[in-house]
Amino acid sequence: MNRTCWNLISGAYIAGLFSGCLWGLSPRGLGLIQWCWLIVGWIVLSFVMAIASSHFWLRAPRWQFWLIISLVGILAAGYVQFRLPRANRDDVSQLLSNQQSRPAIVIGRVLSEPQLTQNSRRRFWLKAERLSFTGKIAKHGEKIVRGKLYVTIPVTVGNNLYPGQKLAVRGSLYIPRPPSNPGAFNFKAYLAINGSFAGLKGAEVEILSPPTWGFWQVRKRIVNAQLSRFRDTDPTTEFPQAERIIISSMVMGRQAIDLPPLLRTEFTQAGLSHILTASGFHVALVLGFCLTITRAVSGKVTFIVCLSGLIFYVGLTGCQPSVLRAGLMGVGMLVGLLTERKVRPLGSLLLAGTLLLLWNPLWVINLGFQLSFLATFGLIVSLPALQRYLDWLPPAIATSIALPIAASLWTLPLLMHQFSTVASYSILANSVAAPLVTVLGLGGILSAIFALMMPQAGTAIASLLDFPAWGLIQWVKLIGHLPGSFYAVGKLSLGIMLLVYGLMLLVWCSHWWRQRWHLVALAALTLIILPIFYNRLTLIQITVFATRTAPVIVIQDRGTVVLINGKEEAIVKYTLSPFLAQQGINQINAAIDWGTKPSDEANWSGLERDLTIQHKYSTFPQKDSSMGQLSLNHTLRLNNISLEVININPSILRLQLNDQNWILLASGKKPRPLASSISDALTSVLVWRGSQLDKTWLKIISPKSAIAVSGYLDPNTQNALIAEEIQYYWTGRDGAIQWTPQKQLQSFIKRNRWE
Repeated sequence: MNRTCWNLISGAYIAGLFSGCLWGLSPRGLGLIQWCWLIVGWIVLSFVMAIASSHFWLRAPRWQFWLIISLVGILAAGYVQFRLPRANRDDVSQLLSNQQSRPAIVIGRVLSEPQLTQNSRRRFWLKAERLSFTGKIAKHGEKIVRGKLYVTIPVTVGNNLYPGQKLAVRGSLYIPRPPSNPGAFNFKAYLAINGSFAGLKGAEVEILSPPTWGFWQVRKRIVNAQLSRFRDTDPTTEFPQAERIIISSMVMGRQAIDLPPLLRTEFTQAGLSHILTASGFHVALVLGFCLTITRAVSGKVTFIVCLSGLIFYVGLTGCQPSVLRAGLMGVGMLVGLLTERKVRPLGSLLLAGTLLLLWNPLWVINLGFQLSFLATFGLIVSLPALQRYLDWLPPAIATSIALPIAASLWTLPLLMHQFSTVASYSILANSVAAPLVTVLGLGGILSAIFALMMPQAGTAIASLLDFPAWGLIQWVKLIGHLPGSFYAVGKLSLGIMLLVYGLMLLVWCSHWWRQRWHLVALAALTLIILPIFYNRLTLIQITVFATRTAPVIVIQDRGTVVLINGKEEAIVKYTLSPFLAQQGINQINAAIDWGTKPSDEANWSGLERDLTIQHKYSTFPQKDSSMGQLSLNHTLRLNNISLEVININPSILRLQLNDQNWILLASGKKPRPLASSISDALTSVLVWRGSQLDKTWLKIISPKSAIAVSGYLDPNTQNALIAEEIQYYWTGRDGAIQWTPQKQLQSFIKRNRWE
């Protein structure tokens, strides 16, 4: 077989791994029907490829080769399912029943360096060895256990923890829950993919043994040198030592240093988040530096020095998948130089990807690996063509423009599928930032090298990079403040994403289609844009979120969006922002503060960082505020949405959408005399806050369905609802509740159960 056939086999293996993940990664594995669909799909694909290749490929392989391709894809799907982590009988998670948490003391060894979480706690992986549900922290565990734990501890007790240390951690042991709200992060699936099935929210830590040697010591030495200053840090700066933090993060990745959340957010919204991670770009800088300093020596010495440099740098960054991929491609290039043979970049990329995925097939769903692979693929297949189109520009400028376009072209569909957002000025931001990134990357590597030998020298070099790092930060802030810099486009479905990539591959593979790339580009844009606009013009939906505070409700009526509550920072960050991005919502027509204590307009500032709020209203009297007031019997109408305050104490809001009549109660306690009747219209849904609902409300309102925004529903309330034959939900059990005209009320957890 020739080189092309081996490339196809590598591609089939990678695609086969991905196909094994299409239905999710349940520990139970794929069902019989799913396996039948997968096998039939691969056989049909090989049959189609055999026919198509015979017409368009002069030296097309025989049908037996395409049968091998289908077999490779099927076996790869089975391999990724076989390698799925599963909890053993003696795993620490087996000591807890589902959704249960218990106070415990866990003794184990640290597997990773602690990192700062969004909640200002430190997180790390712990290899559990012994566990006790009783006793003090100084006592040894009573049970021998195994397993990997996700541990979070307070920042105050999280210092000076390193891999290899033996710890005793006292806290609350728990089983992670699946997401309760649409668009929310699937924490349970994240732990399971990493081989962990339980978490520990620690309160106290006792160090029982010193750490073992590792690259963390090298990273610590470099970071300490790069963060040191010859002058005091200005305490009024927005990001203390932000310039040095960027340098350390660029050289060694995010696991080497904690990035301030606001700094990370600003780089993400500018489309420059990849700068803050170690990547193939930095591997290329390391390799280029090693080749430069070994120009005068023999080829074998050059090979040994460069290989040692690559191994050291990959270990320094923590063996991240994207860096490993670049490192393997670098080794391939070194072998080509040593043997004086030409190395084909595409074959090198596929070989590196195949070797890594043979070692760990679950990396096929690692977002960093996917983006790194696609960006490199884009540079290989699209960069030359883009440079030819831009040959009228000076070469340096043409390359700085073509590089981000080539990478973005192949990563954009995946980013839209994962995050539902687009950094509008990403290409511009990357093109202008390219010279600064090159200077900072090379200077950061030089600073790291000198920091290992003489920390003062590393500090001196890092101080020379303060100005370009400051310039990069200012550029990021400028991009972030441009109108529409971060735009929510809605979630791109998996099927549409695969179709778009199929069209892009068609242009790359076929000369005939390459000449008609304009038509293919138009078809791809139509596939992306048409569902987004159709959804906005037709979607009618009400979403009641699973929250611990006042009910948070989003009402969508064919492009008109109304938000009730949701101004708390945590709700905005973890619940509302992901949902609104997934829905492609960049503007809220009306935001209503209802059923909570009075607040001013500034409380909505967290949400307004991501989108525009046209009008704000409150059910409370407002002083010196531009917020409108929804007074008693006042009706707010937006398109087909109607909102009316029908009582003040208790606060009652009537929501009408088409033929739906919802009653929202701030409290389910026994009603006082009401200001007006609420039984003059048939009530479809009753929503109330709290675990208890007085039976009197059921007689007054007579709803068809009821939703309790509460983690617990009182048994007496359940019995009353059952006696009245009222369909009921509560968000603590069912997660968010969504209503659409077609499907009526649906529980998010039941609809998206992750087994």
